[in-house]
Amino acid sequence: REGMGIWDDNIGEWVVPAAAWSATEDDGSEIEGTQTFALEVAEDRSWSAVGAAGRSSLFPDRVHGEVVAYEEGTQWCVSRCKALTGKWGGEIAVVKGSPAASLLPALKKAGVPTRVVSTAEHADACAQLYDGCTSDPLGFVHRDQPHLTVALRGAAKRDSGDGAWVWSRKRSAIDISPLVAVTVASALVVNDPEPEGFLMVLGG
Repeated sequence: REGMGIWDDNIGEWVVPAAAWSATEDDGSEIEGTQTFALEVAEDRSWSAVGAAGRSSLFPDRVHGEVVAYEEGTQWCVSRCKALTGKWGGEIAVVKGSPAASLLPALKKAGVPTRVVSTAEHADACAQLYDGCTSDPLGFVHRDQPHLTVALRGAAKRDSGDGAWVWSRKRSAIDISPLVAVTVASALVVNDPEPEGFLMVLGG
């Protein structure tokens, strides 16, 4: 947190309770079998993150989510997306009107399959991550990744209608791209139980 300029007095109550997040941590877990991927870009485009998810090697009934890349800028995104979809298949999904939507022309030029994702899908993904961390039995597991935990601790949400909510960049105390990437990737495991592999570019 210190290295990223996030101090304790800048951070309020966690959206996903800290105790629940800690309870879903297990460094022995890893993704087993098919993986799904998500790409998220910070609002100021200073950082981008790729999240991966799949069934946990330790807990087959739980989704394992983790950050597989978190780097400055966006210049690396197209080549990484091309490599991932080339290996796993699937397509790049872009939330309509998101900052990441500006990458669509470059992605298409590179031959990367793309599709549009709705804000409603983002809201569903957030709800599923929350439930996965707080339900009994637990439905989510992750390893100890400081940039992911820091993103969650500094994350805020905004209403998305009818009781739904999504992660909010503007209200968050920090870049939350690692959290959003993992959130969306994890939802694909739940919603597409036998995916060919998806990489989502999410904003909003």
